[in-house]
Amino acid sequence: MSRFFSLLYILWIPVLLSCSDSTGPGSISTPPNSYFPELPSTDKAAYSPFETVHFSIEASLPAGTQIKYWSGGTLVDSHAASGSSWDWQIPEGYSSFLCELSVTENGIDKTLGTVGIDATGESMDYPRFGFLSKFSAQDYSPAVIEKLTRYHIKGIQFYDWHFKHHDPLAGTTGAPAREWQDISGRTNSLSTVQNYITRAHERGMKAYFYNLMYGATSTAEADGVSPEWFLYRDQTALTPDCHDLPEPPFTSDIWVVNPGLTGWQDYLLEKTAEVYEVLDFDGFHMDQLGDRGVVYDSDGNRVNPEDFFGTLINRFASRFPEKKNSFNLVNQYGLKTAGSAPTPFLYTEVWSPNDTYSSLLSILAGNQTTYGRKTVLAAYMNYKKADSPGTFNVPSVLLTDSFIFAAGGFHLELGEHMLGKEYFPNSNLAMPQDLEKKLIAWYDFQVAYQELLVTSSGFSAVPISLNQGAIPVQNWPYQSNRVVALSKQTGNKTVISLINLSGVSSLDWRDTNGTKAWPTTFQSVQVAVPGTYSKIWIASPDYRSGAPVFPEITVESKESHFTLPQLGIWTLITLEN
Repeated sequence: MSRFFSLLYILWIPVLLSCSDSTGPGSISTPPNSYFPELPSTDKAAYSPFETVHFSIEASLPAGTQIKYWSGGTLVDSHAASGSSWDWQIPEGYSSFLCELSVTENGIDKTLGTVGIDATGESMDYPRFGFLSKFSAQDYSPAVIEKLTRYHIKGIQFYDWHFKHHDPLAGTTGAPAREWQDISGRTNSLSTVQNYITRAHERGMKAYFYNLMYGATSTAEADGVSPEWFLYRDQTALTPDCHDLPEPPFTSDIWVVNPGLTGWQDYLLEKTAEVYEVLDFDGFHMDQLGDRGVVYDSDGNRVNPEDFFGTLINRFASRFPEKKNSFNLVNQYGLKTAGSAPTPFLYTEVWSPNDTYSSLLSILAGNQTTYGRKTVLAAYMNYKKADSPGTFNVPSVLLTDSFIFAAGGFHLELGEHMLGKEYFPNSNLAMPQDLEKKLIAWYDFQVAYQELLVTSSGFSAVPISLNQGAIPVQNWPYQSNRVVALSKQTGNKTVISLINLSGVSSLDWRDTNGTKAWPTTFQSVQVAVPGTYSKIWIASPDYRSGAPVFPEITVESKESHFTLPQLGIWTLITLEN
């Protein structure tokens, strides 16, 4: 994240210290006909082919329960349930599955619960990224990793775990400190950081340590940072480029170092080597501050920091080839050099003027088209509402995730709590219970259909009619109060995401005050698409927990007609030739 906060950004701290465990105002009521059954779990966030998945469910399954394993719209395997836990071996040739528990009642299949299975192993090809932000001895909780496992989080950013930005490891490699204070005066524990890394690895996750790539605090010169390395606001080198932080709670401002200087790069590489010698992190999540305006080096030469981001990333990749890095493109600043640097995925923290759903789609599509890269979006929901205790707005979160996931992107939002601010320890807003269960369904859905959602193809326009035109539908770009159709081609399949903005007036994804209303839910929607297909199937995270449904198809005048049982927030239609 671009940690770099205004005074308003800090106001949550005294409020948070005084609030209780209450989740604040009551959660928004769920839309009609929502059904969220019992949720099975798996023992890891991701698996490799031939690895055994251990499943469990906190419920007594009814007699006759069948367990089905879907890959897209193909049934790969099935067997009868026998108890509340079971094992299944991943077959080769698939990257993801949906495990469905179902029973047949009066000749009708009923879904009891589902869980997604990521079969891409340790790779970050599908970078579901989460975070941790609290590292005192009392903060360690295995339950946090259990929760992130259920959301299939594959990489964890350890935010503000460190001692100083220019000297992240407290103590020495031979005698690391057992505790230290971070820049906000919080006491962090080495054992908590170590235990979280170990627990994450056991669950198939990667651990990335967070730090600025060019930040220094008040003791920097005493710790070996040369004054000639700093950036300045004037050509006479009298006014350092400094990011001011309120003191208290912060113990120092942050001075900005010239990232293009070999001396600073060498210094940061050595400090990072110390971190890796003590802590088994898998990589470095590099942060920056965004566009700093006009700045100069100590000799009075104009410096554009983004010119050197790619070079710095490359140096880290060469020095630590076994580690994987990520880099924060603050509102896409630095993309021209960092976009082609060796990171498994791109990571963009989104700020104004990128305020609409269309802005998110443009970032994701542009990164994929230009750089061939998947993208994680750090996009903070209900931003102003997060200044005070309360709860997240459920429909705004689900709509934003639907657009991001449908466009093949990933959303950094989950850790010990859900993110509402760029200072990750801010936990003013709680997830109401209905949002927590719905998000599990959304993440299961993203995992189960990731091969269809995360593709290199751009959006195409597919003519589609809903209820013979009575429900307005529009391809991207789009207007409010419509059903949005996002269509892609992947192999022999046309994949159409219908995202329902009917009754939704605002196209602002952040919903900063948390006031967005639920879209209108439609039942038994008649669909017409041009052409004939060998197979058509539909799935939705808010219907039958994402399990595929195979409607009856009729062909009239070279059009295929079928019925959606329900159109809630997001429905995926797959047309196969």
